[in-house]
Amino acid sequence: SNNITSGVSTLLSDFLASNPRLKVLDLEENQMKDSDATLIANALRTNTTLRSLDLTDNGITKIGVESLRLALFDESSLNSVADSNHRCNIRLVGSLTLCW
Repeated sequence: SNNITSGVSTLLSDFLASNPRLKVLDLEENQMKDSDATLIANALRTNTTLRSLDLTDNGITKIGVESLRLALFDESSLNSVADSNHRCNIRLVGSLTLCW
């Protein structure tokens, strides 16, 4: 736990959107919520280097999970599918992992 809260997630999402060479990010057991998941999801749309993101034991509900899922695989149109981040695996709770 790093005690990352909503105030920090904007900085984190900006960092991830800049496409750093970071391949693994463990954010397990923090105080992140759905709004944080949405910010991270938006950053993942442009990030091509992150391969593994652990968000286990945060306050993310199915609303945040859906934002993250759409970042990894948005099937709303062919362009959306092509623009999705197909590289990152996201661990959310226990054995629930989003990956495509």
